[in-house]
Amino acid sequence: MGLFTVTLHTALWMPQVTLSAEVSESSDEVTVTEAPLVTNSTVEQLGPPADVWDRIRRGYAMPTLETSKVDKWLAHYQRNPAYLDRMFTRSGRYLYHILEEVESRGMPTELALLPFVESAFQPEALSRAKAAGLWQFMPATGTHYSLEQNLWRDDRRDVLESTRAALDYFEYLYGMFGDWHLALAAYNWGEGSVQRAVRRQAARKKPTDYLHLRMPNETANYVPKLEAIKRIVTDPAKYGVKLPDVGNEPFFVTVTKPRDIDTETAAELAGMPLKEFRQLNPSFKLPVIVASHNNVMLLPADKVDEFVDNLASWMDSGQPLSRWTTYKLQQGETLAKVAERAGMTEDDLREVNGIPKGRRVLAHSTLLVRANADDQTDIAAETADAKLRLSPLTTWRRVTYRVRRGDTISDIARRWHITTKSIVKSNRLRSNHLRVGQRLILTVPNVERAPIRVTQQTSGTKHVIHAVQKGETLGAIARRYGVSITALRQTNRVKGNTIRTGQRLRIPTAGTVDASDVRTYTVRAGDTISEIANRYNVSIVRLKRANRLTSNHLRVGQRLEIPTRSTQPESREVQPTTEAQPSAGLYRVRSGDSLYEVARRFGVSVSSLRSVNGLSGSNLRVGQKLVIPATAQVQPSRADASSGETYRVKRGDTLSSIAARFDTTIATLKRVNGLKSNRLKVGQRIKLP
Repeated sequence: MGLFTVTLHTALWMPQVTLSAEVSESSDEVTVTEAPLVTNSTVEQLGPPADVWDRIRRGYAMPTLETSKVDKWLAHYQRNPAYLDRMFTRSGRYLYHILEEVESRGMPTELALLPFVESAFQPEALSRAKAAGLWQFMPATGTHYSLEQNLWRDDRRDVLESTRAALDYFEYLYGMFGDWHLALAAYNWGEGSVQRAVRRQAARKKPTDYLHLRMPNETANYVPKLEAIKRIVTDPAKYGVKLPDVGNEPFFVTVTKPRDIDTETAAELAGMPLKEFRQLNPSFKLPVIVASHNNVMLLPADKVDEFVDNLASWMDSGQPLSRWTTYKLQQGETLAKVAERAGMTEDDLREVNGIPKGRRVLAHSTLLVRANADDQTDIAAETADAKLRLSPLTTWRRVTYRVRRGDTISDIARRWHITTKSIVKSNRLRSNHLRVGQRLILTVPNVERAPIRVTQQTSGTKHVIHAVQKGETLGAIARRYGVSITALRQTNRVKGNTIRTGQRLRIPTAGTVDASDVRTYTVRAGDTISEIANRYNVSIVRLKRANRLTSNHLRVGQRLEIPTRSTQPESREVQPTTEAQPSAGLYRVRSGDSLYEVARRFGVSVSSLRSVNGLSGSNLRVGQKLVIPATAQVQPSRADASSGETYRVKRGDTLSSIAARFDTTIATLKRVNGLKSNRLKVGQRIKLP
């Protein structure tokens, strides 16, 4: 097959949805019974599973839910047999692969059915809240779980990557709650919301299980929907349903491609409609699949031979695999001019690059354009990571601002992204003099912007001013600036957790970066953000915050600000490998290790770890030796050791806020301190990993 490699894929490696504030309290009488776990001896007696459905039934491990809401959804599905049939038919492409990953992690097989509830097994599904893919990841949650979202691809729609991320998230949630129904609720509603609901019930000395929590209607119906699907799969004949044949074998294979290839060309060579190709490869946003950016695509197993034969003929004919290239927009250039030069219309150029009408493309943006017929050069990796920058779509809103000590008209204008003239005109000011407490009417742009960082003197203390963006929470802002929620509340005299879009918050000094304390570093080949952070003795969180990075990706030549008080980099020398502390070279897999955890420990990507070791999936076995890339930087295993430092719990502290402040996880804190719950006492000493 030449340069292209086909691999049978037998193993794979959550989102938080914004919901309505509508709340329901069920008065149903409910019972929860534990579903019997299928033991190994039972499985042996049953013999090999007949198909994927049989495998799913044998792996049930969640409690059975008995409530009228389950009956309601069963009736709903029975009234809509055509919809049910479409869902089950679509699922046949993906179920085997999802089930493989669920089983490899020892998780309940009910999770393999969750995409029925989330997306009806539509990988291209996009909700009104911008959640995407089979598992409906929100953009921020996707970024947190290393799902790429850029000009070229959206890994929230990638079947393999999104499944890996979703199950990673579920492992975290189950570790937090120790209950699958609460973990499911947290996946839908958010872990913080579920934690608060549980605490409220506990304070009232009421049951804290899923069915007794006060929650939004969508979350209250979330697990009942899954239970209804589970019952249909368990006994389809009872509900008048015929499940499609889904054999106990992979539906698709992975094809490794070291060259760029157009999606149309790939579909044509595989002898399949473009629509079907996109159903397996929905993460590719543009008409070309860039090899330097992601070199794997999926094909049906029964189409591989045809693809191999047609590819050989195509390569022999000298035809290009891709007819697209990139162009960086220069200052003063118009889209019409670029389109004309590429033999396209401006409308075509906008459609291919997803540029809405009326939006202006900013200079130095990377555009996808038609390539010259003789140009068969692949798109470079650094170009593939480039961004499309659009002018903001501006609408306006009116706000009332109260003048504070030291405010000037120009300061206020700069802070709110408006002109001094508009302030003077709106308030009919006759001079530039302002008095403390004076109320000003401001007409401000209603667009999302980067946080406004204005350092000002307030009673002799420096603060950073942060403008609250849509969707932000007090906890998220506290984590961003490395301060506690309590300090944020006290500084701004906020009594609860409620904040509003556009509100100005003062960030205490602990969350600022002093210009005198910053040096720059130019990224070199092989550098990772983890390595740089370790070299200069700063946390990854602080390094990303100082440089406004939204991912861990770096490019050669990029200049980073290093907010460090110890400017001498640590030695890059790596200690010899030991069983107690792994290092670059060879690493022996231990019980409980995952590919993701090993990659994070050494500061390398999962994909590079796979590539070096020739792995196609995420399965590891105890005792297996892994080659660690030479660029790896040893990270202390937080699961195994404590730093020896402690933290005294203050009023208002939670495990979540402490974990965020010290760049660790709730699960790690609980493990290091032997905690069985998330409850803390004021004055309690917490060991830090």
